[in-house]
Amino acid sequence: MKALRKFSGVLISTVLLAATGVMAAPTVSANFNEQGCAYGDAKPCPANSRHHIFYYGDSMSSSATYWTNATRSDSYNNVPGWTTARTEYHGSSDVHMMLSGNGDGIPGNLSGHYSCSEIGSGRVCDHGHVRIRSSAFDALDGSERQSLLCHEIGHSVGLTHPADDGQVDNPSEFHCMTNSSAVYPPFLGTHNTGHMQDESYYN
Repeated sequence: MKALRKFSGVLISTVLLAATGVMAAPTVSANFNEQGCAYGDAKPCPANSRHHIFYYGDSMSSSATYWTNATRSDSYNNVPGWTTARTEYHGSSDVHMMLSGNGDGIPGNLSGHYSCSEIGSGRVCDHGHVRIRSSAFDALDGSERQSLLCHEIGHSVGLTHPADDGQVDNPSEFHCMTNSSAVYPPFLGTHNTGHMQDESYYN
């Protein structure tokens, strides 16, 4: 995987120690943060509903806007029960999309990063920020751009890196949420969409 294709470096600790000091086995429900925002912002927070509203900041280029819209259409609007919309009002959005020219708010040399800026009741995120490094975005082809956006938007609904939650990081199953070095489709996988349909965090 090119350095430019390293996605969000949200570090997820899933090590649970039993009273005996033995590490607990990974849960089958991995790839979604079931602990919620009450445990801090080191994990992606579940979104506050299945209607995800986007705000595109002034920094968004026409290309970033195009590929974000394509990602919304090709992945997130295709999940049964889910819809997305775009708003011109920052305060009414669930996720603020930003293209960062100097990499502000993006750790290290990552291409993108998600963080929750407003934690709501019920351990969900009422407003999050997705930042994409513009130099990295410009160096990617269309499919890679969509992979990057699909990945970071996935964090904005609470999806995690499968490997961080103890799962085998199989690109054919997890698609854009994988942190694998393999080339993978720029869309959500069945494991991802299953969580988005089944989790009780979304009202």
